[in-house]
Amino acid sequence: PPAGPEGLTCDGSAVRGTLAQVLSGMEAGVLVAPARNGDGSVLVAVDLTGPGVTRTALETLDPTRGQARMELDGATARVLGPPPDIGDLLCVALAAEQLGVMRAALDAIVAYAKVRVAFGRYIGSYQGVKHKLADMHAKLEQAESIVRYAAWAADESPDDLPEAAALAQAYVGRACFEVARDHLLLHGGIGYTWEHDAHLFYKRAKADEVLMGPPRVHRARLAALLEL
Repeated sequence: PPAGPEGLTCDGSAVRGTLAQVLSGMEAGVLVAPARNGDGSVLVAVDLTGPGVTRTALETLDPTRGQARMELDGATARVLGPPPDIGDLLCVALAAEQLGVMRAALDAIVAYAKVRVAFGRYIGSYQGVKHKLADMHAKLEQAESIVRYAAWAADESPDDLPEAAALAQAYVGRACFEVARDHLLLHGGIGYTWEHDAHLFYKRAKADEVLMGPPRVHRARLAALLEL
């Protein structure tokens, strides 16, 4: 959840506090989050099926990934150990998801452009559509290179991970949204209907773009890390 150690307190096996936004909070059976105790901060696993747990569903942009407000009042928990610093790893994992959104969106619109006929021609034969598809493909290729580099850094080169993670979210987050947006636009009128999946790509891409902070935050961090 996007909350720091100040959100929860841990007293033995009981946890109290509130988290404003928890991904999949209405469905989850266990919550893993940092909490504050007498020794500093610890990572706890909270049993969400027991007493002392109040969940409130939130209205979200992306209907396929729900969120909930979580209020804990003596909920049963188990201390896992010190909280790890996983912010950069989360940025890389999110970038990998965003890359998948981009690829699925591009594959879908390319397939559509091959069968949709307008004014007696397949829309994929129109120069304006071809240029847009080429731009989307170029963004996908750049994003894949960045995500592969970030994944390598996460696995093999921890010293390079902060810069790689910042780069991934600085570029891939916005590129994913732009590809999802153009995927919707190129579908024409059908892309704006609830019956089509285009709006789901669009909403997931927009929600992901700001999940770990907007791209401008990561650009500023990358500039600071590179001492620019």
